[in-house]
Amino acid sequence: MAKPTRKKYSNRLMTIIFSVAAFLAIGGLPLMLLRNHALAVQVSLVAAACAIIPFGIRSHSLPGGVLRGAGLGLAAGSSLISALRGLIPPQDFARYAATYSLAMVALTTAVALLFAYLAQRRRRMMEDSWS
Repeated sequence: MAKPTRKKYSNRLMTIIFSVAAFLAIGGLPLMLLRNHALAVQVSLVAAACAIIPFGIRSHSLPGGVLRGAGLGLAAGSSLISALRGLIPPQDFARYAATYSLAMVALTTAVALLFAYLAQRRRRMMEDSWS
């Protein structure tokens, strides 16, 4: 097996940076554009669930899928909370922020775990067919 090079590490780092940036945009951009927080949160949740699928498929283990889903969901949830700050009255902000951020993290983790499991099962079936 070849030794990883500096270019491979820099490519991996750039992939991580762009992935986190994309999930930050998924969390906050709909709230900034729509100004209707109920609809914007739904759009953010659906977009995050769709965007996490490739990350779940690429993980080679179930804990890897959980970590990818939770980490990127946390990034999207934190962006969602920061964009939500000006749209919701201060007395209701804590309740909405906790609900929406936990929903984002739970949804992305569940979807990533599901697709990591399906990809792992598909790999196992492919290996069995070659045997």
